[in-house]
Amino acid sequence: MPTDLSDTSVAGPSTAAEEFEQRKRSPINRIQHLLLGYPWLGPAAVLLLAIIAFGIINPNFVEPTNLSLVVQQVAVIATLGLGQTLIILTAGIDLSVGAAMILVTMVMGSLASAHGVPGPLALLIGLVLGFGCGVLNGVLVTTIKLPPFIVTSARCRCSPRSP
Repeated sequence: MPTDLSDTSVAGPSTAAEEFEQRKRSPINRIQHLLLGYPWLGPAAVLLLAIIAFGIINPNFVEPTNLSLVVQQVAVIATLGLGQTLIILTAGIDLSVGAAMILVTMVMGSLASAHGVPGPLALLIGLVLGFGCGVLNGVLVTTIKLPPFIVTSARCRCSPRSP
């Protein structure tokens, strides 16, 4: 039985390099390195775990008709989120996206239901209105050189509200 305390097989690594190599091989560090190398894996894993958990809780969740409804409901928010991501990546900010979305949705719905405008025409009018909101913000920020935070915050507050 060895009594020497310098034996590395019992006492662990003796140098910092050996300790680093041992830590580098641990499963937690491998997962951490993988997630840092591929940042999209974290949200994808959470989404997959959520689908599995909801599927176990309620088997109807993973049926094609329900998954189709989930995708349809997420499409608008995902599109807005993608646009916001691009804006944030260019060091800007747009606080009026939600207000513009609500304004355009309410105008399209009102035109189609209360005023008898055909759906495709109401959609086209909504697209033009949304484009106009974006152009107004863009002109105020790029031409007049106002801060994006102030412009989009003010534009958000200027949107019409329900009584």
